[in-house]
Amino acid sequence: MRVKNEPYDTGWQIYFDNDISFNDEKDRNYTGGLALTLTGKRAADYWFSLDPWLNSLDRLSGFGRNQTGDNGIHRHAIEFGLTIFTPDDLAESDPIENDHPYANMLFISNSQSRVYPSRGLLFQSTLLLGVLGTDVGEEVQKAMHNLTDSDQPRGWSNQISDGGELTAKYSISVQKLLQSRQGNLSYDVRVGLEAGIGYTTDINGAISFRLGKLNTPWWQFTPHQSEYISFGQTFGHTTDHGHTRPEFFIWGGLNLKYRFYNAILQGQFRNSAVTFNRNELESVILNGWLGITKTFSNGMGISFVMRKQNNEIENSGKDDPFWSGLIISKTY
Repeated sequence: MRVKNEPYDTGWQIYFDNDISFNDEKDRNYTGGLALTLTGKRAADYWFSLDPWLNSLDRLSGFGRNQTGDNGIHRHAIEFGLTIFTPDDLAESDPIENDHPYANMLFISNSQSRVYPSRGLLFQSTLLLGVLGTDVGEEVQKAMHNLTDSDQPRGWSNQISDGGELTAKYSISVQKLLQSRQGNLSYDVRVGLEAGIGYTTDINGAISFRLGKLNTPWWQFTPHQSEYISFGQTFGHTTDHGHTRPEFFIWGGLNLKYRFYNAILQGQFRNSAVTFNRNELESVILNGWLGITKTFSNGMGISFVMRKQNNEIENSGKDDPFWSGLIISKTY
């Protein structure tokens, strides 16, 4: 995909996720995550960028083709992150067979988007490379628990792919703007379809909205594209000498997913102490979110979001995953 006319550096975002429990202070399921996203032409130019591989996959799939007679707006992003998963009982050192296994994934991902504003269409592809089973998740969780004087996790030797194993995912998506309005109270509503193959393999559809004081195009905000933590926000754009018009809005949506495979629960090629068979997992997953965003004239922004989805383990008797996220951003 061409990067002509895209500025080198258009912004960054930092994500912090943590699970929520109203019954106790235990970590469970998706325990938390953190990620840094960098946007602009630099995402394709870094020597470690996955963009050349993503281009090859887009050509193979036919997804990288431009719409006839319309080159669209091209945007790029690169993301670095960590996701952490644990069972309820952190004090148990033996494998826990009926709960979410310990797991963590370090990853790097590259995303490309093509926007056709006159048609209300956004096409996006993402390639992720990650490592499962490192010691990083354990060390981060222990450090956080030291800070909060919480119980230390004792079962990390039972994590998925303990010792380390490479993983990957390629995903493609399309979004369509359904309706929008600019005024004292602005809004936009869009629907999306997505398919991905890799450490998680699924197809899904989503509907989402923004409502409030809006001064940026709908396609700059894609919170439904996530696998627990958000992926592929190619939001950055040039502003007027570093100044933007402030925004304040709420946002939310629903995502319905049909899951074929999840390495975080089923494992990959390396032996893991706790895994689930496909028939022990839910195939249909409903995820919902509600957030609020405030941006300022200097390009800084802050968002808070809550997400919830049904438990992927059938008849587990455990609470559904429920987590919050804090997003700090800067647009140039």
